[in-house]
Amino acid sequence: MGFLNFIGELEKISITSDITLLDIFYTFIVLLFGLILAKIIAKISRRTVERKINTNTAKIVHNIVLYTSVFVVILIVLKMLHLKVTGLLAAAGFTGIVVGFAARSSFSNIISGVFLFIDRPFKVGDVVDIDGSFGIVMDISLLSTRIRTFDNVYVRIPNEKVFNSTIKNMSKFNIRRIDVETGIAYKEDIEKAKNVILEFAESSEYVLTEPEPQVIVKELSDSSVNLILRCWIESANYVEALSSLTEGVKKALDNAGIEIPFPQRVVYIRKD
Repeated sequence: MGFLNFIGELEKISITSDITLLDIFYTFIVLLFGLILAKIIAKISRRTVERKINTNTAKIVHNIVLYTSVFVVILIVLKMLHLKVTGLLAAAGFTGIVVGFAARSSFSNIISGVFLFIDRPFKVGDVVDIDGSFGIVMDISLLSTRIRTFDNVYVRIPNEKVFNSTIKNMSKFNIRRIDVETGIAYKEDIEKAKNVILEFAESSEYVLTEPEPQVIVKELSDSSVNLILRCWIESANYVEALSSLTEGVKKALDNAGIEIPFPQRVVYIRKD
């Protein structure tokens, strides 16, 4: 009976003509439980998306659900306080238009960020080349994508630019092809050079046996016959493999006595 008497006393106290202290009490309870419920719903949404899609998308979904839920709770609270929600929404809409014109680039980045999460051209940890920025993806947010280049430089790229750029994802597939180009002198035996390079490639720890490596003639240039070693390696080993194969091709040709020419120019001096 004591609690009911307390509630009755609150109902008698008026803050304004329309709002009593009891209204404020109920509003506070709704606000408290509403915020707690919003956090729970957002957390559940995050876990569900994280389990089915990925962590970055889960973060975005968590924020969207949380902010939307909090907004709904605030509308309910305002309604309980007998405030005209329609007028507030109209004012908020007008304010949104003004802010939208002032920050249209930010909204464009947000929209692009949403499309990036839908398209998912890359994820955190992937090695990518975005408009000349080559490195590892550190973070993907609604506004921007952050990359750490291989010389340890932090690069922040607005999502609008990311979405409109050509994106090369070096980590999308488990394996990728490496092309190592070299030249041999015109006097050398092409088949012998091809066999030497191929034997080296087959003995390399980085080169996969399937698809098989191959050596082709690319072109007959001014001072050399240019050959290309094409082989497949695991994407994670790209940098080490490229260095090892380039160096190995040079050593293999040297050991076989096959000349790798360099451009030469002969100058004739005419005496009158």
